[in-house]
Amino acid sequence: MMKLLLCLALCAISLSQASITDRKAAYEELSDATSFFKNVVDSAVSGEEARKGKCIEKHHECTNDRANCCTSVMFQYKCKCYNIVHDNV
Repeated sequence: MMKLLLCLALCAISLSQASITDRKAAYEELSDATSFFKNVVDSAVSGEEARKGKCIEKHHECTNDRANCCTSVMFQYKCKCYNIVHDNV
């Protein structure tokens, strides 16, 4: 009977250690994913900040970036959007 209790105790201890190891591995993976997404967001924000300095002037083509027209003293300019058609005839 004593051997059975000892065996059950050892099994319980080994299962708890395995569970702790799995949790640590999962936490490390989550930490890596979090840092990856943080880097992605930071690079996107820095790209937006770099783009803000280069606004599109009034009456210039803005099809790919309609929200980035330059501003006047009071209002944001309306950029003209063109549909460029390439004829390959």
